[in-house]
Amino acid sequence: MSEPIPYPEIHDEPVRQLNDIDASLTYRYANYLNWLFEERVELIKGKIFKMSSAASRVH
Repeated sequence: MSEPIPYPEIHDEPVRQLNDIDASLTYRYANYLNWLFEERVELIKGKIFKMSSAASRVH
């Protein structure tokens, strides 16, 4: 069985760029609350997924 990847530490400074986040790590909701960038992302089972833009009327 593989060893679980530990959660990254939460720092006092918020994360302002999506590129500053390592997508290979597992995150928790406390990490998510510290992210202040423009891109829309979801956190599903600790993994980051980019969200598509908002649905239009045609959708």
